[in-house]
Amino acid sequence: MALTVQDVIDSARTTLMDPLGVRWTDAELISYLNGAALQAVLLKPDCNPSTVPFTCVAGVEQNFSQIGGVGGPQVAALLDVVSCMGSVEVEPEQFEDRHYPVTYIKRNVLDMERQGWRDDTQRPMITYYMYKPKQRDIFYVYPPAVVDTEIEIVVSLTPTLVSVVGDNIALQDIYFPSLVNYVLWKAFSKDSDFSGNMNLASGYYGAFVQGLTGKLAAENVEFPDRNIPPQVIEAID
Repeated sequence: MALTVQDVIDSARTTLMDPLGVRWTDAELISYLNGAALQAVLLKPDCNPSTVPFTCVAGVEQNFSQIGGVGGPQVAALLDVVSCMGSVEVEPEQFEDRHYPVTYIKRNVLDMERQGWRDDTQRPMITYYMYKPKQRDIFYVYPPAVVDTEIEIVVSLTPTLVSVVGDNIALQDIYFPSLVNYVLWKAFSKDSDFSGNMNLASGYYGAFVQGLTGKLAAENVEFPDRNIPPQVIEAID
């Protein structure tokens, strides 16, 4: 079931004891909810993933900042490079397109083992990718790509902003409690002149952060595939 704006607002209003929207209007709570979704992706990029095809430019440096197109959702972070589509000769003069795996490697490892890797011959088959969250729009591939090389990547998208109570929220239903906690933090912060509300606001923001980071910790322990995205590893380190 898709999570809607109405679901979050109804839950928040129950705690706020404002069912008719006298103190907090729908428009105000919707603005809080948009902030919650954006903050959730910032703290846990893989809460809004999307697997998309990507066409490389020639060379090692690739830029996906406008992958969503003009006016579309922007890429918040690269989560993974899954595979490269390449053509292989299966019989004399008969070629077949196949997906080949692409593996994450730290850039300093390649720098030490092959210092001139950036100037190697361009090839239509990518073997490794490198990425650091400090360069959110850029990642590197090796060998240097031939122009129009096709790869499959997993990215974190900035969530589409909502505007009315009937809109669906981009994040999965499992993030419902965290979104509500963020909305309550903002709502009680509005009346933070009262010490009780200030304490409530602080508690709800703590619950929001814990809901995201706690899920991340559980994933790292429980998932059989523990290949944590590189940007998450750096955040932990």
